Amino acid sequence: WRALVATKDYTFPTAWSFSTWATNLAAPLVLAAVVWTRAGDGRLATAERGLVAGAVVLLLGFAASLPLIAAGVPIAVQLQTSRAFWPVEALAVLYLVWWIADRATASIAIARTVAAALVAISVARGGYVGFVESPDRATLAIDLPDDDWTRALAWVRDATPHDTFVVADPGHAWKTGMGTAVRIGAWRDVALEETKDVAMAMYSRDAAHAVSARIEALAAFDRLDAAALRALAPADGPSVVVTERTLELPVAHRTGRITVYQLR
Repeated sequence: WRALVATKDYTFPTAWSFSTWATNLAAPLVLAAVVWTRAGDGRLATAERGLVAGAVVLLLGFAASLPLIAAGVPIAVQLQTSRAFWPVEALAVLYLVWWIADRATASIAIARTVAAALVAISVARGGYVGFVESPDRATLAIDLPDDDWTRALAWVRDATPHDTFVVADPGHAWKTGMGTAVRIGAWRDVALEETKDVAMAMYSRDAAHAVSARIEALAAFDRLDAAALRALAPADGPSVVVTERTLELPVAHRTGRITVYQLR
């Protein structure tokens, strides 16, 4: 179970590198320094004390979870307590700008400049992720892409029984030329969707064992022959394989470069 979910490395802070710890602890240190300064100046309002106390509780909860995570206690890993840093980081940024505004000797313009720079960095990062990092994917869409893969999945959805089991490339949800999950495009269960299935396996040891077995079975998907693919299908109920490959299996449907083969 641990070996499988270890790919979600943010859930195991006990194995973080020094740089990761330094990055995450920077925000609490900044927040503590600014709050200490405001308290010393007699400017820390009652409502602020409650807000800061909430941040402290989050950090204490994270610290308390560390020995449990190190021991592999499932609930401690499943809670993903490292996410406690997210609201603390947001609060630290707000207080940092506030502190700069308080200390600005020339004018409020300095604080505004820092705030604008932070917003610009955030927008630039979002723009890069949305428009540059994956140029083959639409940033905004109201429907699934109109391509061979999506049309093949639509055929599976419309022309096969609801209990049809689908075998596909484990990385189909993110690979170029595919990119639509079988569960979304075909409304059918799939042997393995490696990214999401590993994430869900975090919450059940039985699921983790099943996912591990399927990862091993599909590790060489591009080289599996017809017999090996049939062995992946359940003993009862209909099943198909959706792929770009040419296989010695009965063809159920073909859309461009994507073929749906009958397994059972």
